Amino acid sequence: FILIDRRCHVMSLLVRRLLLTYLFLINAITFVLYGIDKSRARRNGGGGGGGCGRRTRIAEAKLHKLSLLGGSIGALLGQKFFRHKVRKMKFQIVYWFTVVLQIGLILWLFVVP
Repeated sequence: FILIDRRCHVMSLLVRRLLLTYLFLINAITFVLYGIDKSRARRNGGGGGGGCGRRTRIAEAKLHKLSLLGGSIGALLGQKFFRHKVRKMKFQIVYWFTVVLQIGLILWLFVVP
């Protein structure tokens, strides 16, 4: 029984480390992509991209997917740091809905008996 308990404990530590690594990476990637999109928005004059010399913007749907996949902290930091997507009400509604879903999931998984 002690051997099984140790294996479970080691596995639990491994899972936690993998989860923390994943969350760090997804949030870092999300933050960087907000910065890239803001830079492209400035360079393109706020347009959606395309045209001569313009770089394609990062789709709002992609930014939302990254938030949904665990990058919501990186998204919030990116919004605040780069002042990006903060005045787009529809974008903010979807973003905060994602955050509420994630909080609900965390509560359901770890707090509610």
